[in-house]
Amino acid sequence: MNTSHTQQVVPLQQIADVIQQHQRFLVTAHMAPDGDAIGSSIALLSILEALGKDVILFNDVPYPAQFHFLTHADRVQTQLPDDAGIEVSILCDCGDVARSPLHLLTKEQRGLFLVVDHHATSALEGDLNFNDPDAPCVGILIYQLGKLLGVDIDLPAAKAIYCSLVSDTGGFRYQKTSPKAFRLAAELLEIGVDPWEISSGLYESNPLERQRLLARTLDTIEIDPTGQLAYLTITEEMYEQTGADQDMTDGFINFARGVKGIEAAVLFRQKGDDAWKLSMRSRGKIDVSQVSSQFGGGGHHNAAGAVIEGTLEEAKAIVTKAMETYLASKKNA
Repeated sequence: MNTSHTQQVVPLQQIADVIQQHQRFLVTAHMAPDGDAIGSSIALLSILEALGKDVILFNDVPYPAQFHFLTHADRVQTQLPDDAGIEVSILCDCGDVARSPLHLLTKEQRGLFLVVDHHATSALEGDLNFNDPDAPCVGILIYQLGKLLGVDIDLPAAKAIYCSLVSDTGGFRYQKTSPKAFRLAAELLEIGVDPWEISSGLYESNPLERQRLLARTLDTIEIDPTGQLAYLTITEEMYEQTGADQDMTDGFINFARGVKGIEAAVLFRQKGDDAWKLSMRSRGKIDVSQVSSQFGGGGHHNAAGAVIEGTLEEAKAIVTKAMETYLASKKNA
């Protein structure tokens, strides 16, 4: 568990104890949620409702259609009812209020604020925080929380947790694919999860508009002079030309990282006139969480993100300099 923060970091049992003591909950995750954020949130919703709790699943926008094969994915609320009376808000897969829909709420609206996360760079801004950077996904922490609460994980919750696990381990390919990841997978399959159903929903049900956007995005690939860094770009005009939504870009960056010799890849997605949302992926040689922290971002060693203001050329120059500085520091260490 990460204890380097001044905030109160607590055992998972203490999170379970707080849950037992309250009735009205709000569950959310980071904005632009991925499979781990969505899967862990939906699983937590299922567990809380199994305990007879009142739960609001909250996000700033509806979940992407890609995840609608999961039970409860259509229950996301984008506005908090006036009479919500939230006692406890639980933020999954993120510890930073500014990067979550909680920034839309007042402290009074969100009530007691709990964080369940697994990012080594997590801000841990909750009133109570549980963080396990060794966890392959937040879904496994929600699974453990359910066990502590005495809940029998049902099939819809198990599917959501498996979605979390598959997403954050890259289909059991990434560095955090540990023995406990496979043990969790085995237990979820014993509950009744069909791996193909989840994988099909995540990766094999793409709308044509997404594939057209992918084709245009791959045309933008650039390799830096060192041959170690690859860049992809998506402009707002590309969304308009293809009819794709901004939430259809999941996985695009892996095509750039997959080029032979590339150590890290960055996807620049336009966000308004003068800002770019960065998705960064590494093979392991470059800690992109350290690089992204220079721009106010964060994440994991091999997967991170940030936002940079300025023109595309300025954003690329900033990232390139930071990447090259990082590589030079490692070479000279």
